[in-house]
Amino acid sequence: MMMQLVSSVGAIGSSAFVQPDTHLHEGAGFGATLASVATETVQSLRNAESVSIEALQGRAGAREVVDAVMHAEQTLQTAVALRDKTVGAIQEVMRMSI
Repeated sequence: MMMQLVSSVGAIGSSAFVQPDTHLHEGAGFGATLASVATETVQSLRNAESVSIEALQGRAGAREVVDAVMHAEQTLQTAVALRDKTVGAIQEVMRMSI
């Protein structure tokens, strides 16, 4: 189930957003920043999944799995918080009277 979710998110991330290794410079647009956060989140989730699979195959230790999963969780929480703030800001603008 998780692998399907990451694969489907990865398909979105690879086609709709900038590449994960893109470094944003000061003054980059908001859309580029959101794209970067999305691709970094997908990359982090993929890394956690691959380290977990390596652990099942005996090529990675428990510490590596925990580190990768914790990093993925933190990255996902950051992306969700950014999304929530963005949605809140859009709702606030929509409530403004013209």
